Amino acid sequence: MAHLERRKRYPPSTQSRGERGVAYVRFTIDDRGNVLSASLARSSGFAELDQEVLALVRRASPVPAPPAGANRAITAPVRFSSQ
Repeated sequence: MAHLERRKRYPPSTQSRGERGVAYVRFTIDDRGNVLSASLARSSGFAELDQEVLALVRRASPVPAPPAGANRAITAPVRFSSQ
């Protein structure tokens, strides 16, 4: 999650409108951490935030390589909030 958080971008237009929420992204990786596919598991309720979550996963590839035998399908929450 820290790897994703460091690469997260809060779209300025959504931030200025006060749009916030949590989107859940599902992605699969190979044994080297390369993202093979990504899809939205649950919407934040805002299309632009949902699009950013998908772009985030692609931008973050490769993610840290998983340990041997670990699940390669991951569902992760990405929170957008005014801080």
